Amino acid sequence: MRTESPSLLMALLVVQSATGLLFRVDPLTGVATRVDLGETLLTNGDGLLVVGTTLYVVQNRLNQVAVIKLSPDGTSGVLVDTLTSPASGENTGFDVPTTVAQFGNSLVSTQRALHDPAAPDDRVLGHSHRPPLSYTVAV
Repeated sequence: MRTESPSLLMALLVVQSATGLLFRVDPLTGVATRVDLGETLLTNGDGLLVVGTTLYVVQNRLNQVAVIKLSPDGTSGVLVDTLTSPASGENTGFDVPTTVAQFGNSLVSTQRALHDPAAPDDRVLGHSHRPPLSYTVAV
């Protein structure tokens, strides 16, 4: 993970999906400290990516990616953008994105497809305990 801030290298960022709280974990002690994001919650937080002092948080069931500008020491941040991918033409849009990576100047996201293409449109498998039917990549 590339970062411009040495203090961000000294910690692990984790999100608690149900509460939406972001924590900074000291890798030497295991102590977790809440990152101050003001009123911003990262509910359904899943994949995380840090580029410099920018944190991208995939919010799977919300079908979006929160963009957080972190302080140089990584103890606070501000929501600066929310990325979405609405369906358009052949682009099916986000369908429960799960993680994010940087590819050149783009972000790519894997996503879990919850709809069975062989089933009628009203049959959704999202709440079953079956393995996912397929994975796709959104750019």
